[in-house]
Amino acid sequence: ISRRSFNGFAWTLANAVTGWGRNAQGQIGDGTTTNRTSGVPVSGFVGTVALRGSTNHTVTTRTNGTVWTTGQNDLGQLGDGTTTNRTSPVQVVGVDAVVSVAAGPSFSAAVSSDGRVWAWGANAAGQLGDGTTATRLAPVQLSDANFAWRVATPNLSPQGGTFSANVIVTISDVTSGASIYYTTNGTDPTTAST
Repeated sequence: ISRRSFNGFAWTLANAVTGWGRNAQGQIGDGTTTNRTSGVPVSGFVGTVALRGSTNHTVTTRTNGTVWTTGQNDLGQLGDGTTTNRTSPVQVVGVDAVVSVAAGPSFSAAVSSDGRVWAWGANAAGQLGDGTTATRLAPVQLSDANFAWRVATPNLSPQGGTFSANVIVTISDVTSGASIYYTTNGTDPTTAST
């Protein structure tokens, strides 16, 4: 039971999950928004090895290292690339080999077995740790293997759009000593990029 949530979960040695309590946003994951006064099976969480709940959403990881979320998603806390609330678990894409998950107020995080860290959702106070205050609808990777922390996400100004005249674009980064490599043709930059 998470101290930040108003519901509880239990699972068997076979990793079958049962949930109960507040479910107004679908955070139990049983396909409804009905509050539950007794346990109901959550088939979408079969294989769960770690589970964390916040007030209005739930994050789990399965034995295969995938991450699944359900509940409120107004700030992308489910990590599925949308802001659509979910009453049944949806898979978070872009993360793998996850062994631990966390759920904060309107944001989520995951850690892999080899020390990679991802975060997504609300970020107004910089709680995701990516060097920005941008809301993230999908996971942003914060570290490579062995907790080798990445530089902060570069800031672009202007952030984007369609322009009918030449525009000067400024790229900056809050990480001291960081080198920025970029391309203008849509390919991924390398250290050889100008």
